[in-house]
Amino acid sequence: MEGFDLPSKLLSALRAAADTVRGHDFIQCYSHFDADGITAAAIISRPYSAKGRSSA
Repeated sequence: MEGFDLPSKLLSALRAAADTVRGHDFIQCYSHFDADGITAAAIISRPYSAKGRSSA
């Protein structure tokens, strides 16, 4: 990411999480049933569904 200096431990954890998600065709996203929870779930699931995979 340009302009951001993430700590190496955080960057490593994010890469591991991304690799785990990429290895599956379906993910299940849980959120609170309020404005910020629904928004967060939409943000999290958007890149996954853009790749033609399903999320719930």
